[in-house]
Amino acid sequence: MEVKDYLEKFIVVGDFNEWSLSNGVVRFESGYTGHGTILHRASVRMSRKGEDKIEPDKFVSLSFQILGAKKLWQQRLHPSRKQLEKEGEDEWSERTILFPNSSGSIAACLETGHSGHGLNFHIVEPLGAYVTICMEFQTDRATMACACDDCPFLVHSALAMGGYCCGACAGDEKAIHGIRHQAYKVHSRNCQRRNAVSVQMSRQGDKNLKPLDKCPFTVVARLWYERESPDDAKDCPQGYDATVLEQQRLHLALQIRGESHLLESAEAIKSIEPATDTVDASGGMGSAEELCDIRWRDQVSKATLSRVDELHSYHASSPAHTRRPYSWARTLAFSRVVLRMNSPEPLRQCCATSPFVIWVLQATNDVELYLADGGYFSDASWIDDTPTEICFWGKKLRSVDSRKTEDGSSPRILVKSYAEMGASIAEHPPDMVAIIHPHSIPEGQNSSLRELPESVFGFLASTPSIIVSRFCLHRELVHDLSSTLSEQLLLPMTRCPFSSTAGAPGVSFDENGWFFIVKGPNALRTSLGKLSSSTAAHCSDGRSTPLLPQQQQAQLEGGYASAASERIPALFWGILDLKYDTSQPLLSRVKVLETGDGATSKFSFDGEHIQQRFQENYQKITSGPAATKYRVVSTDKKLTHDLMEDIGFGHIMPKQVCFLREYDASLADKILKGLELHEKNDLVVLKLCNRSRGAGVIVVKADQLDDMLHSLLKPREDLDTWLRDCVQRCKKADADEPEKAFVDLCVKGSEEEQVRHWWCNEAPCFVAERYCTSVPIERNGLSYDCCLRVSFVLRLREAAEQSSTLEAMPPPEDLVVDWLGGYWKLPESDLDCKSLRSRCVSAVGVAGTAPVDPAHLHEVYATLGDAMLRLFGGPEPSPEHLMELSKGQMEFAAFLIARLSLSSMDDPELLNHRLAHAEHVLNLARKSRARDHVESYLSRARGMCEIKPHGKIADRDVWRRAQPYLERSLQSNPCNANALFWLGMAKLESDRLDDAVTFMYRSLLLDPDFKGPYVNLGVAFLREKNYAKVREISKRCLARFPDSPQCHYHISVAWYQEAWQMFWNSDLSGMDPRGALGKRKELTEMLETFLDNLRLAREHSMAKSRTPKKMQGTRISPWLQADDLMYSEARSFLSVVESVAWPEILGVELPENVGWRFLNWR
Repeated sequence: MEVKDYLEKFIVVGDFNEWSLSNGVVRFESGYTGHGTILHRASVRMSRKGEDKIEPDKFVSLSFQILGAKKLWQQRLHPSRKQLEKEGEDEWSERTILFPNSSGSIAACLETGHSGHGLNFHIVEPLGAYVTICMEFQTDRATMACACDDCPFLVHSALAMGGYCCGACAGDEKAIHGIRHQAYKVHSRNCQRRNAVSVQMSRQGDKNLKPLDKCPFTVVARLWYERESPDDAKDCPQGYDATVLEQQRLHLALQIRGESHLLESAEAIKSIEPATDTVDASGGMGSAEELCDIRWRDQVSKATLSRVDELHSYHASSPAHTRRPYSWARTLAFSRVVLRMNSPEPLRQCCATSPFVIWVLQATNDVELYLADGGYFSDASWIDDTPTEICFWGKKLRSVDSRKTEDGSSPRILVKSYAEMGASIAEHPPDMVAIIHPHSIPEGQNSSLRELPESVFGFLASTPSIIVSRFCLHRELVHDLSSTLSEQLLLPMTRCPFSSTAGAPGVSFDENGWFFIVKGPNALRTSLGKLSSSTAAHCSDGRSTPLLPQQQQAQLEGGYASAASERIPALFWGILDLKYDTSQPLLSRVKVLETGDGATSKFSFDGEHIQQRFQENYQKITSGPAATKYRVVSTDKKLTHDLMEDIGFGHIMPKQVCFLREYDASLADKILKGLELHEKNDLVVLKLCNRSRGAGVIVVKADQLDDMLHSLLKPREDLDTWLRDCVQRCKKADADEPEKAFVDLCVKGSEEEQVRHWWCNEAPCFVAERYCTSVPIERNGLSYDCCLRVSFVLRLREAAEQSSTLEAMPPPEDLVVDWLGGYWKLPESDLDCKSLRSRCVSAVGVAGTAPVDPAHLHEVYATLGDAMLRLFGGPEPSPEHLMELSKGQMEFAAFLIARLSLSSMDDPELLNHRLAHAEHVLNLARKSRARDHVESYLSRARGMCEIKPHGKIADRDVWRRAQPYLERSLQSNPCNANALFWLGMAKLESDRLDDAVTFMYRSLLLDPDFKGPYVNLGVAFLREKNYAKVREISKRCLARFPDSPQCHYHISVAWYQEAWQMFWNSDLSGMDPRGALGKRKELTEMLETFLDNLRLAREHSMAKSRTPKKMQGTRISPWLQADDLMYSEARSFLSVVESVAWPEILGVELPENVGWRFLNWR
């Protein structure tokens, strides 16, 4: 199998209505040049109908995309731009216009179907010029398959790494198994004046290809064009050349209707002005930043611009953990270049003996001097190679290792205190002053370090000052700053291309992301005050949360928009649980523990504002590919960790190892070696891959790890007998003591509960991580090691263009991340507690929460940068990519592919194909307990395929078809709590209530944090008329899951039925007056409780979606006719305040379908 085996003709697609027929469809000439390279070329003459005469002062445009002629390939190649609202309307900008002989590159995008409709490349050339469009496919050797026939991990290929073995089958632990899948992954970079993207070649619609027989290598597609002027117009018109167009490319904002229009002259091009009314209030990388980009680009020379573009490409292609520390120095270097072009007075000429002097104020030991010690300020002159001296000013600063700063090429670095400023400014005055991230020190934590002595402002009144921020000022403050400073504002707030994210679009917080330049008396003081106001605005509600776009606009208009029609469509509402420790080095402070779905997460106490903010500002899209990827990624800790490493953010993840859930005597040693832990008191965190809410999280010391692994991975031998005895105790419990029915349910959060989670889990693997700490949080005189939860929303950059669903997941560059805020989740006990779990694992329900300092939140947001965009943007992981990430663990690969399949319920063909693929992969694994777990999961997944399409209206036939799969699941893994639950549901729907209680209670015993069995045991007990157990199991459910309207409903029905039984069984005629009064009071309390719980149930949003109107006339709980009758009777009884005669209570017969079922689709 070679590249030429995949050779296919490509075509140029555009609107050629006004062109000669010979150009109606332009085909590439394709050829295989050897060495894994295919070259496609197409020539076209820039002409129109009746316009063959050469007129050198006229220009014609060509707009096009690249598609496969046979449409067998998935991708179409087009500029990475937003999808236009109207078909046939192209927006021209520097991102879509190709320039010959230009070193700049266009961010190209490869997408499927019609997602790129209307997004075209543009060429503007003289009328009559010949243009040759070229596209080249060349294999990326880093992704070629293994040549060894014995390698079980890869598809064999004749290219096969040039005939070399990958080493995986030879036992090389460092070998990377599987192909590096880079589908749709955009690399916009300079490549010999070509626009380059990497793409995984794969076919669609070819039934003869097996899943593993797809193209096993990645190719690099390069697009460019070459120009040859006609003989009649060898001399281009004056002012028209590549240089002029390159200088004016940012001004080509004219919208061209149609695909080919004449531009009358080069002067017309030069006269086009950029729009001035597009200000992005969100502070993200939108049109406001593009205009700022124009400001500095218009001032720099071509050579400098070329150098900046080249270095920016290098900076952007660097790993995230490298970009961030170097962004401080590179931002200084870039700001100096911009200052040179914007300063009203020429900057001083510098040399080695008289370097350019930069003073960095408000420096701290933890940030600037830490970076200087690491050599990260070596790039302070990397754009213009100007000899530079950097002097850090602050309070209580230590010295810097001079050996790392005076190597002859790096800037000279000095450290001084403010007391020395008077003498220094007289001897070596600064050429530029910089304040990086002012107000980044939290209140109350060495807050004096943030203060500048009053004398500083006087010393630096005539020195240009660069103020760098982690976030962009919103529109109102930008205008305020401009009007206040006037001519003292040398450069408005500008997006920095050398920030931590390399100026990535869609982020509102970015290390060294924005800066502005001021100069003049009081300019620095005023600017710091405005930036302080912006910090307060980002935390306007006192809860340390950023100001959202809707609120910024409402703030300007004097109102607050929260109507549903004005809310922003949200692709995903997510959460991150992480550790944040300011005592750690700057680059190691943030460690992401897991991601999750905000819609199913709790936001208690200090986090309540997050849910409110989402509900007031956003409306969530719940279907389509936009929701699929999040369900796959955010529900698996191992997959999240691997994908974060894949996108370059592995440095903010805890060190992690993954093993199959099989015990052996050497497992503990392997874990400790993998985590590089050597001390017996070192802490290890054991986690289940697919659980949340702290379920299954175990913190253990290194010397106790082996014993813990034994108890987690080897369930008790008498497990089945124990479960059977527990079920019998539940069924035999007296109605007068219902709590005894559930005595075997373990205490919430206990170690016993965590062990049971491990016994019943379906995942074949588990992960072990190094324990990470957070900065101690003081609460009531005690110190806690807390977990920080932050919440975010992903949305399209142009929300107005988004419909309720999406056909394809947008790429990262088309998304925006909005941060909703954060709060600390406290563990059960403080740092002095001896219990590791009590002091290490958050327990909000027991210990509560605490607010977060805004400076801490801003640093966390800036550290995360565009990670969430890149993690969740783009298409869902393919089965091939999941196999690669599994690194040879076929059990885990099959499990991930099966989970991916369950996200495709709307496409039965794709669902069955993926499940078959998972089964095929699992067959490659050896027989083991881990394989049994996956077989159990796959069988349950087949059962879900029968049930889920029908949802709440699944009939008995549906449940009967699903039951064999569920039984087979239990045969593979008798401890599978999910299979037990669903088998219990099948029995419930078949009216076999005793069997339903047996299976669901077994499920609950093994997984005490499973909401489904709690709720549906209530249904079963309600139908058995065992009302005491209904109330007890529902009460226990509400203790764990307060947002459970089903339980409120079941409690209400139980109380009414018990009240009616009490009324019916009471001998009221023979009862003394005092006893009758007491009995009436008791009945009154029972009926009031019934009404309260029924109200809570019916007022819930889930209940409102079940009304007869919404269910097309069908009545289900809590809107049964019996419910209405019980409500009426209770109100009637309670309305009689005083009466000699007893008001009667009518007995209400419950229908067979009574009960509000809850289906856990997990």
